[in-house]
Amino acid sequence: VGLRVHPFIVTLGGMAIYRGIAFVTTQGQSIGDFPSALTLGFFKKSVGGVNPVPMIFMVAIAVAGAIVLRHTVFGRRTFAIGGNETAGRYAGIPVGRTKIMLFTVAGLLAGLAALMRLGYYGAVASDAGQGYELDVIAAAVVGGASLSGGRGSAFGAMLGAVVIQLIENGIVVLGIDSNYKLIIVGMAIVIAVVVDQAKQRLTAGRG
Repeated sequence: VGLRVHPFIVTLGGMAIYRGIAFVTTQGQSIGDFPSALTLGFFKKSVGGVNPVPMIFMVAIAVAGAIVLRHTVFGRRTFAIGGNETAGRYAGIPVGRTKIMLFTVAGLLAGLAALMRLGYYGAVASDAGQGYELDVIAAAVVGGASLSGGRGSAFGAMLGAVVIQLIENGIVVLGIDSNYKLIIVGMAIVIAVVVDQAKQRLTAGRG
């Protein structure tokens, strides 16, 4: 924020740096031997043969996100900055402070996801989550978020994530080569963006 570098560039650079630190620190080895209270406890609690805790967290966070985005000043500022950061700054919105808060929340949720993954699988490795960035972008775009900013919803992102996971599960169930996943997800992103742009042009034409 202080250097006024585009968030996408900082995200990619930071991801490479932190993954490199994790790799150097662990020498590329997986880390296990965590307390059983974590690996066999809350996050992996079984109810009726299923592990509902991750799903409960996802739904709860989506509900909280929807409330914040729709009914709080912070949420309105978020959409305003996403739509036009310069206009938001001229409107008196504390752009820098709001972006720092957004990055902090994103980091907190990423840490929570990592903790749930650790609790579920019982071990971690420096390559954990590799390739998730494409899934995240695909989930957001398929869920209705605009790459140009200013539009989207927490529930849409959640549903987009569910769709991407259904695609992955469908590939496995149908016995399709898993290498086709990237092709299918990439096509889903392109189609979603094309539909979004067509919708924007249609809306602009009616206006």
